[in-house]
Amino acid sequence: MIQEAIKKGYSEILDNSHPGLGKSYSAGEFKPSDFNVDKLIYQDINHRNASTATVEDNFADIPTRNNGYKIDYTRATPSGQPYRVRTKPGEQPDTPSNCHRTYVFDALRNKNYNHAFELEESGISPICNSCVLSDQCKYSSGNGYGFRMQKRNAIKSSDCLRTHPDTSPLELYDDDDSAYKVGRIWEEAGIAISSTKKTEVSINDLYQTISRLTVDNYPKNTLLKPLFGILEQLLNQQIKPTSRYGFDDSEIKKLIRDNYESAINNLSNNNDIEPFADKALYDLATYELEELEQALIPDLTFLQEKDGIDATSQEFKQSKLLRWASKEVEKQSARDAGLQALALPLYWLPEFILAWVGNGAFRCEHGKLSIYTRDLRHKELSENAEFNLYLDATLSPELLKLKLGYNQPILVMEQTPPNYNNLNIVQITGLGKLGKQRSDGLTNRVDALKSALQGKHSNLGILEWKSNAKDNEYYHFADGRGVNRFSNCDAIASFGIPYANVGELAAEYQVLTGLSDDDSIQEFITAMTDAEIVQEIGRLRSNRRTDEKLTFYFCADYDLSFLGNHFPNATLTKVDAFAITPKAGNQNQKTKLAILEAAKELATRGNKLTQNAIANKASITQGTVSKIATQFGGWSSLKKIFQTLLDSLYSERNIFDGEGLTDEEKDYIPGLTEYLSTRTAPEITVLEAVGALVEVLEVMGEKIFRVIVSNLDAVSRGKLLGKILPCDCVEAQMILEAIPIATNVLQARIGRA
Repeated sequence: MIQEAIKKGYSEILDNSHPGLGKSYSAGEFKPSDFNVDKLIYQDINHRNASTATVEDNFADIPTRNNGYKIDYTRATPSGQPYRVRTKPGEQPDTPSNCHRTYVFDALRNKNYNHAFELEESGISPICNSCVLSDQCKYSSGNGYGFRMQKRNAIKSSDCLRTHPDTSPLELYDDDDSAYKVGRIWEEAGIAISSTKKTEVSINDLYQTISRLTVDNYPKNTLLKPLFGILEQLLNQQIKPTSRYGFDDSEIKKLIRDNYESAINNLSNNNDIEPFADKALYDLATYELEELEQALIPDLTFLQEKDGIDATSQEFKQSKLLRWASKEVEKQSARDAGLQALALPLYWLPEFILAWVGNGAFRCEHGKLSIYTRDLRHKELSENAEFNLYLDATLSPELLKLKLGYNQPILVMEQTPPNYNNLNIVQITGLGKLGKQRSDGLTNRVDALKSALQGKHSNLGILEWKSNAKDNEYYHFADGRGVNRFSNCDAIASFGIPYANVGELAAEYQVLTGLSDDDSIQEFITAMTDAEIVQEIGRLRSNRRTDEKLTFYFCADYDLSFLGNHFPNATLTKVDAFAITPKAGNQNQKTKLAILEAAKELATRGNKLTQNAIANKASITQGTVSKIATQFGGWSSLKKIFQTLLDSLYSERNIFDGEGLTDEEKDYIPGLTEYLSTRTAPEITVLEAVGALVEVLEVMGEKIFRVIVSNLDAVSRGKLLGKILPCDCVEAQMILEAIPIATNVLQARIGRA
């Protein structure tokens, strides 16, 4: 179908088929000849550790510059190869480096000079051109060099390539310098395609820039001084935000305009004249930006400093020791150059000016100013291809066009949705949004819930925020889409709403659309969040495992009503964390449970139910009992519920026959009896069951309430009692659910429990 579409002239195709239907697997079997192109490039942020067997086997990985990788034996690719991951600071790599100047590339990229200089293209990069191993890197490979040869050989030897979108070549050439025709496949396009770039500025970055422009006597310093003044107050947090989310774009622009108004004495008060800040910075962006850029570009001559060994001498060419020494010195020189690069000022001011005049957006949180601008690299990659195939189950064509700035129609295709009747989606509520920041008490409740869920399943996968994850738990946004590592799990539990950074999403939306109204931004955030939840549920691959009953637990308070459209015939239920395990309940729920358990023990032993007796048994104050009882309609209501259920359960005859009730009152009984019987379902919590009883008691009165309870079948009465008088052992719970049996046996069993 895809081949046919491309032959008919469709160049932009979005495959929206559901997760697990084999989009990536099928794409991994494509060949360039299928589409009349020379090369296929599979662009995947996880290209190094491909998650699909056909992609790993058929698409050669294009090497990237590296200082060596760590080998992670806890994870494996489809072919069984351990993961290769980037080293953390201070770690020793397990594989050899292919570019000892990776430190320098990383440092200059970190300082945002990759756009000011052509850093990445080896043939013209100042980092490569000043390296003494540059020629060897082109034609051979060893520890610390060889990236250029490895990349060239990979491209030359294979027609099917995989790479990260950020390092994907814009153009590929053959030996005659003729450009290859390429087709691009975008894995998980919604997250692979980046449309904005963020530059983060600190107070030290501001001071370095001011110092640089002052030393060089930049002629527009006077013009920039009011801007620097307000940015200094923002970054050293002299000005406090009114929101916990910091300053948004409009607030920052207002602060700057106000600062210009107070600083420029000749500013006209005529409202028809635009603020001086707008005009001043607009003129700078329009007429003098190149001059400002040149003033901020650093001197990179430190990259050209060579060691003291003459590589052209005959002695050097004949001595292995000298050649080895030269490489070691050059490696140390590269590390020193990396440190010098990190000491350079951040390159941010030109981007700030462009963002100010409408080509970006701002945010400021915790003393960090974020500048968001349009990133066109992935747009250029798509425009350079003969066709683009975007694989993403949850990416809308509207958002795809927005990300790429594409105005033509996009062909959307989708396989028939599977039947999800083997999938149970359970929302566990009562824990809030479960963000990254959690109190010790909330952490303990979550841990208790995890333990309880692990006890229910033989192979439970867990998705968490990285900062909260424990061993053998995986991360939102890293493992929630495009991976198959959960395909053997009988359940997945996802903790927390997978919100991306809300401020960054708002800034991205503003950069893409130029709009900043709250309603549109909220729709955008909701769509992105919903898509991530759908992707996480898809990790179970339930459509491939139709003979298995699978469960996805979503542990957070969030509206999941949209899931019905994505997973037809799946079962959606909601349950409080307290119902899974009381240890996951909040303090209010735990106190209620303590009161109910104390009442159970007193009642089953024949003791009088009083607030004081319950307080002593539950080890809480009588005031706490009274306060909690008000949530059940007061102590009188709660006591009546206990007595009514116990009397109706243990009495050998029905003493609640409804004598004296009016016909209208009798008409209520069947419906309310049915309602209370539904409150015994497994997903109904103790507190919900008691709440239903209180509601009926308060609305209908004690007499009708007793008749309704007596009209319940014995099994339902036993289950209700089991709900509000929680048993401490499995045996007693089974007895309650096996009613009717001899009353004296039942009482004895419950008493021992």
